[in-house]
Amino acid sequence: MVKKFQDHSVLLTISEKKIEKFILSLILIQLAIDAISGFFSLYLNFTSSLSLLYKIVILLVCLIYILGRGGMASYLMLAILSYGLILLITNLFQGASLIPTDFSEYVKLITPIIIFLSVSSFKYIDPKRYIVKVVLFSSLVILINICMSLIGIGTSSYGSYGMKGFFYAANALSGVICIIAAWAFTIAIEKGRAVYVLSCFLFLLMAVAIGTKSGILAVGLLSFLLPVILRKISTGSVYYLMITSGLLLISLYYYDIIINSAIIERLVYFYDTGGLTRAILSDRNEFMDALFPYFLGLSPIDLLFGVGYSGLYHFPKPLTELDPIDIIMMFGIFTMLLYASFLFFILIKIFRLKRKFSNSINIRNLSTNAILVSIILIGMSTIAGHILFNGMTTIFWGLALSLPFWQKNYSINKRVK
Repeated sequence: MVKKFQDHSVLLTISEKKIEKFILSLILIQLAIDAISGFFSLYLNFTSSLSLLYKIVILLVCLIYILGRGGMASYLMLAILSYGLILLITNLFQGASLIPTDFSEYVKLITPIIIFLSVSSFKYIDPKRYIVKVVLFSSLVILINICMSLIGIGTSSYGSYGMKGFFYAANALSGVICIIAAWAFTIAIEKGRAVYVLSCFLFLLMAVAIGTKSGILAVGLLSFLLPVILRKISTGSVYYLMITSGLLLISLYYYDIIINSAIIERLVYFYDTGGLTRAILSDRNEFMDALFPYFLGLSPIDLLFGVGYSGLYHFPKPLTELDPIDIIMMFGIFTMLLYASFLFFILIKIFRLKRKFSNSINIRNLSTNAILVSIILIGMSTIAGHILFNGMTTIFWGLALSLPFWQKNYSINKRVK
């Protein structure tokens, strides 16, 4: 009897390990699939659904994994899916033609939660080694796409400037850069100052090449804040001085090129015509000012549960491109409160885990990383948009949120063995 139980336990372990490997393999190459999908769309003259189908596969496998394991996570997932169904039924009163779009946007919105609920229970694969693979592979994919744009293949981020290769959305790519840079910086800090400074320079270069304000600001903040938070203030200050001194020297050398670049011209134009607010938000505040009065004039039910895409098309402009505002208008104030509460709950759990396992450098660093990345991503979504409604970014965000718990499970499982 004991032997049969042990054999069953071994088979279950092998099966779970294979599922973990499969899900993580799918997540690892998702950025490459996005680029390939963009190539098909751009050069083969047809709209490629490869990227969408691939993300659906990732989410379906994760859902099957969550529901198959049972427990609180499965009940929570069923509640989230049921709530989504209620929202879709409510949005039917605005018109049925865009219900598939509403469903798609809701799935994008809950993607980090699906990834979190699945990956946070992993325990057989080494998370630190996996993240190194993600950083190296994803950085290579992004660099190849930037190089493609440099030689005239692919697309630009904004008209005549910004290099994003075959990727569709520059802001979403900036969100990905933010997450990958945070992982890279966390790994590099442990390797020494030279490796850290080199990685900061590389990711700042990629952010500047892509050309979004939010991406450059996010990587710049991470390069300063992570060493300050993960180490001591004095050590972080040394890193910061080294980085800023190097960037200052480069900026002085290439002053004429930088000051006459398209991104600076765009910022100056927005500042001259609308002040600091327009320079930061690029007219998105005007979109919000135009749309929000229409939204506030809706019925109490529509205010609570939104009007979906069909309802938004009755407004002067469908979206503000400020993600929190778009969530409120599309899915309602109540949905936004639920979403914000759930994210806050996850971040509190991560903070408590960090305090409980303060002696584990891996859990501590990954927890700090997840909290800081989440704050920056929410900030990016507020000023630039295309973050919370983009699967390319939200899959990696869900992974970042789950890493501290995955690391804890892996460490405990390793000790038990």
